[in-house]
Amino acid sequence: MRPRHVALALLTVLQSVLVVLAISPQARVGVKTFLLIPQLLPGAPVRPLMFLTPAPSKSEVRYGYGEEERIADLYRPAGGGRHGAIILFLGVNPAGREDPRVVRLASGLARIGLVVLVPYSQDMVDERVKPQEVGALVAAFQYLEQQPFVAPGRVGFAGFCVGASLAVVAAEDQRINKRVRFVNDFDGYYDLRDYIVEIVTKSFRMDSTIQAWEPDDLAQRVVTRELIENMPAPEDRAELGRVFINGEPLESLNQDVITPDGQVLYQLLTSTDEQEAYRLLAQLPPSVEGLVAPLSPSSDIGGLQAKLFVMHDRRDDLVPYVESRRLVAAVDGNVPIHYTEFSFFQHVDPTRHVPPATLLHELWKLYRHLYGLMRLALG
Repeated sequence: MRPRHVALALLTVLQSVLVVLAISPQARVGVKTFLLIPQLLPGAPVRPLMFLTPAPSKSEVRYGYGEEERIADLYRPAGGGRHGAIILFLGVNPAGREDPRVVRLASGLARIGLVVLVPYSQDMVDERVKPQEVGALVAAFQYLEQQPFVAPGRVGFAGFCVGASLAVVAAEDQRINKRVRFVNDFDGYYDLRDYIVEIVTKSFRMDSTIQAWEPDDLAQRVVTRELIENMPAPEDRAELGRVFINGEPLESLNQDVITPDGQVLYQLLTSTDEQEAYRLLAQLPPSVEGLVAPLSPSSDIGGLQAKLFVMHDRRDDLVPYVESRRLVAAVDGNVPIHYTEFSFFQHVDPTRHVPPATLLHELWKLYRHLYGLMRLALG
């Protein structure tokens, strides 16, 4: 074949590709997803979205939740029209709204055509998890879907760690569950009761086998604080908090000071046996044990109607990956699911060192996961 004919053939192929990209919504979503991935990688040498797309607008907004007023950052794509929208919930002790990772992710999503809302919670910043966060997420959803620049029926959640679990609980809420289009759960727990037992015993159950697990200090601190601070007796909060929160020696604990309920919690916090831990947890007063249901996706999993995307770091030391597997097993067949386990994340940051071939495979898995999510969000 003559060079001229080769050139014409290549030009024809290129034109065909460009036509497909222009007319195929799936192809456009694929390209946008591909361009989004460098926004998620802290060491990416180049981020094409930064010079291929106009910068989004960013503003602080306020919306009502009961008698409270909540604050969030709102990112909007440049230009007019209506867009799909996503609520990013960052979890306990989050990076912060101005953290470069959060800004890169939110602005990247806005650059490819999504409205992004990043709610702020002082309790979560202070490493406290309250049932009220679920209602606040419902209010955030209602606020976002009412905006004239948001496309009807194309609003969903994406949460991280504990924030992921609360996003699923919010999506189950009967006030909004029929209108939530998708939920992306990254490293969340399924049942808070199981998670508490996993934290205190430093182990988790995989099928019929108990596996040792060393939870991160943050996970232990958050669970321990919530258990102690919700005890009804001030003497229990003070004495148990002195040792288990402030870090004073365990042998200094004055067991004559704490109540019988406090004794139960003390035994739970020092338990290493799974069955004993479940038994002790069930004996705690309602102010503590009663936190489990409103903060657990397992409590009303039948209420979830959104398509579910689940991601988990296979070696996560804040939430064991079995929690996501239990979530997927619980909803399998009821709603569409896309589940991906990763080995190059360290919790929710893609920073774990892996061989080049493994990294390429991990990036391909990330692309496939995000492509499915973006197809729903972008419409």
